[in-house]
Amino acid sequence: MTCIAHSVLSVHARADPTGIPAPRRARSGVQEAYNAVHMLHIMLLALCVALSLIFIFLVLRPTMGAIAAETKRVAQLFSCLPAEVDVEGMLARTLVVTSKSAADVQSALQEASQRKAYVSRKFD
Repeated sequence: MTCIAHSVLSVHARADPTGIPAPRRARSGVQEAYNAVHMLHIMLLALCVALSLIFIFLVLRPTMGAIAAETKRVAQLFSCLPAEVDVEGMLARTLVVTSKSAADVQSALQEASQRKAYVSRKFD
């Protein structure tokens, strides 16, 4: 029996040219696969960060500039209106559509009517 076991081990040893035992070879193969996946994740993270920065600089930045210019233009238009125009009331009625609760709408309309009454008393 010892002779057969010895001959099997010698055949096994000859079949493995690296001289590394099979469990260690399997572990190194798994480690290589893990390292490859880890490197792939790093590259994909870098790609996602780069694409996000490109999106921000090429799409959002010009849009934010256009929004700022439009806001400035609207503010200039509102400043040209006479004082008798109830701008707050118009805005409150406009915001009624986009408001989330009836209480917010009611309070906005009450504030606008109070301001309108104050402005009309001031100019009377």
